[in-house]
Amino acid sequence: MLALSGDEILFAANAELGPIDPQFKFPKGEGTIVPSRAQAIIDQFEEAQRELSRNPSKLPAWIPILPKYGPSLCQDYRNAMKLSKEVVRGWLIEYMFKSHSR
Repeated sequence: MLALSGDEILFAANAELGPIDPQFKFPKGEGTIVPSRAQAIIDQFEEAQRELSRNPSKLPAWIPILPKYGPSLCQDYRNAMKLSKEVVRGWLIEYMFKSHSR
Protein backbone atom coordinates (compact mmCIF):
# COMPACT_ATOMS: atom_id res chain seq x y z
CA MET A 1 0.00 0.00 0.00
CA LEU A 2 2.81 2.41 0.85
CA ALA A 3 4.26 2.04 -2.65
CA LEU A 4 1.02 3.51 -3.99
CA SER A 5 1.12 6.58 -1.74
CA GLY A 6 3.82 8.44 -3.68
CA ASP A 7 4.11 10.33 -6.93
CA GLU A 8 5.82 7.42 -8.68
CA ILE A 9 7.00 3.88 -8.05
CA LEU A 10 10.63 2.95 -8.56
CA PHE A 11 11.62 -0.70 -8.39
CA ALA A 12 13.74 -3.29 -10.14
CA ALA A 13 12.68 -4.78 -13.48
CA ASN A 14 11.89 -8.12 -11.84
CA ALA A 15 9.92 -6.62 -8.93
CA GLU A 16 6.16 -6.74 -8.70
CA LEU A 17 3.36 -5.28 -6.65
CA GLY A 18 1.14 -7.65 -4.72
CA PRO A 19 -2.57 -7.36 -4.01
CA ILE A 20 -4.04 -5.00 -1.46
CA ASP A 21 -4.76 -7.55 1.23
CA PRO A 22 -4.60 -6.41 4.87
CA GLN A 23 -2.66 -8.62 7.23
CA PHE A 24 -3.74 -9.44 10.77
CA LYS A 25 -2.30 -11.28 13.71
CA PHE A 26 -4.57 -14.23 14.32
CA PRO A 27 -4.50 -16.47 17.42
CA LYS A 28 -4.43 -20.16 16.64
CA GLY A 29 -6.08 -22.73 18.89
CA GLU A 30 -2.88 -23.77 20.66
CA GLY A 31 -2.10 -20.18 21.65
CA THR A 32 0.40 -19.17 18.98
CA ILE A 33 -0.20 -16.02 16.98
CA VAL A 34 0.32 -16.15 13.23
CA PRO A 35 -0.02 -13.56 10.47
CA SER A 36 -3.10 -14.05 8.35
CA ARG A 37 -4.35 -12.44 5.17
CA ALA A 38 -7.85 -11.01 5.37
CA GLN A 39 -8.88 -12.47 2.01
CA ALA A 40 -7.71 -15.96 2.98
CA ILE A 41 -9.86 -15.94 6.14
CA ILE A 42 -12.88 -14.65 4.20
CA ASP A 43 -12.36 -17.25 1.48
CA GLN A 44 -12.13 -20.07 4.01
CA PHE A 45 -15.26 -18.93 5.84
CA GLU A 46 -17.22 -18.64 2.57
CA GLU A 47 -15.97 -22.07 1.48
CA ALA A 48 -17.26 -23.53 4.76
CA GLN A 49 -20.66 -21.91 4.14
CA ARG A 50 -20.86 -23.29 0.59
CA GLU A 51 -19.67 -26.76 1.53
CA LEU A 52 -21.92 -27.07 4.57
CA SER A 53 -24.99 -25.84 2.70
CA ARG A 54 -24.38 -28.53 0.05
CA ASN A 55 -23.41 -31.28 2.46
CA PRO A 56 -24.07 -30.78 6.21
CA SER A 57 -22.39 -34.11 6.94
CA LYS A 58 -19.04 -32.31 6.40
CA LEU A 59 -19.57 -30.36 9.65
CA PRO A 60 -17.19 -32.59 11.68
CA ALA A 61 -14.32 -31.57 9.38
CA TRP A 62 -15.09 -27.87 9.93
CA ILE A 63 -15.64 -28.06 13.72
CA PRO A 64 -11.94 -27.52 14.58
CA ILE A 65 -11.73 -24.54 12.20
CA LEU A 66 -14.97 -22.60 12.71
CA PRO A 67 -14.71 -21.82 16.46
CA LYS A 68 -11.77 -19.48 15.84
CA TYR A 69 -14.03 -17.17 13.82
CA GLY A 70 -15.72 -14.72 16.16
CA PRO A 71 -19.13 -13.34 15.22
CA SER A 72 -17.69 -10.25 13.52
CA LEU A 73 -14.32 -11.52 12.28
CA CYS A 74 -15.19 -11.87 8.59
CA GLN A 75 -17.04 -8.55 8.53
CA ASP A 76 -14.10 -6.84 10.27
CA TYR A 77 -11.80 -8.26 7.58
CA ARG A 78 -14.16 -7.15 4.78
CA ASN A 79 -14.27 -3.66 6.31
CA ALA A 80 -10.46 -3.54 6.52
CA MET A 81 -10.14 -4.57 2.87
CA LYS A 82 -12.68 -1.96 1.78
CA LEU A 83 -10.95 0.77 3.77
CA SER A 84 -7.52 -0.24 2.43
CA LYS A 85 -8.74 0.01 -1.16
CA GLU A 86 -10.44 3.36 -0.50
CA VAL A 87 -7.26 4.76 1.06
CA VAL A 88 -5.09 3.58 -1.84
CA ARG A 89 -7.57 4.95 -4.38
CA GLY A 90 -7.40 8.34 -2.65
CA TRP A 91 -3.60 8.27 -2.63
CA LEU A 92 -3.46 7.39 -6.33
CA ILE A 93 -5.81 10.24 -7.23
CA GLU A 94 -4.03 12.75 -4.99
CA TYR A 95 -0.44 11.81 -5.83
CA MET A 96 0.47 9.42 -8.62
CA PHE A 97 -2.36 10.35 -11.02
CA LYS A 98 -2.83 13.98 -9.98
CA SER A 99 -1.88 15.24 -13.46
CA HIS A 100 -4.41 12.96 -15.21
CA SER A 101 -7.85 14.34 -15.93
CA ARG A 102 -10.67 12.92 -13.85
